[in-house]
Amino acid sequence: CILVTGKGYPDVNSRRLVRLLFDKLQIPVLALVDCDPHGLELAMVYKFGSRSMAFDAHELAVPEMRLLGLLPSDLARFTIPEAARIPISPIERAKAAALIDRDFIAANPAWADELRILSEGDWKA
Repeated sequence: CILVTGKGYPDVNSRRLVRLLFDKLQIPVLALVDCDPHGLELAMVYKFGSRSMAFDAHELAVPEMRLLGLLPSDLARFTIPEAARIPISPIERAKAAALIDRDFIAANPAWADELRILSEGDWKA
């Protein structure tokens, strides 16, 4: 197991390292992020690449990356008690809605579903 933290928004060197480890060691890449629009956006950068560096996504992104941890759909599926949930703010709801409009999300309906839950729901975790 190799643990890499980007300390917030993933920088190019962190993304390049994760891609290199994946390519050379053939190890699974898992993302453990917050169950909110910002956390999903961070995971999306590792999986799909960033919009500002889309030209270099083939060198930086790891399309095989999988999410590890709580997903927005898990809030209802596992009956997470309200005491453990956090109200989602209007700004976060708008962010989730904006993320749904990104080009690569159209080809990834599971990600769109998770973002839709956040954009239409009342809770995050």
